[in-house]
Amino acid sequence: MNTLYIIQGFLGAGKTTHAKALVRKTGAVRLTADEWCAENFPPEKLSTAWNACFSEAIKALWREAELLLEKDKSVILDFGFWNRTSRDEARKKAKKLNVRCEHHYIYAPDHILLGRLKRRSGEIAMKNIQNFTACKKLFEEPAEDERALWIESSSPRLEGGMYDGKLF
Repeated sequence: MNTLYIIQGFLGAGKTTHAKALVRKTGAVRLTADEWCAENFPPEKLSTAWNACFSEAIKALWREAELLLEKDKSVILDFGFWNRTSRDEARKKAKKLNVRCEHHYIYAPDHILLGRLKRRSGEIAMKNIQNFTACKKLFEEPAEDERALWIESSSPRLEGGMYDGKLF
């Protein structure tokens, strides 16, 4: 049975690194909102209208994900899934499409997240550092009933390997 993997994590947690490792392990198709934005919007629009760009990316990638899942392909959604509502919607879509849904929560302590963000370049990276505390207030860790696979990513540098995970 094909699977919809939802990758949840805060800024700098290692979501994309984990998603790439998951591709190698499963052969699933990886859809990443940040990359879609970078490919489809000019940098000036990303820096002034990030939320609108990200929202458009999510909509486009969901359409692509649904088509792939209908064709019996497994899909990895590297969207962040910052709130419970977005994760519940993903689970509902998976159920409607009759596919398995696997929730991976990538966790790292704040000092590790900030260290990783400081190594990134560009205006968006700077804004992420400046707004770290405000953004953190918007982020909802998974609840126990979501049965997320909790993956600790506490190395200061990510090397692209699969993390050991435990069921949250």
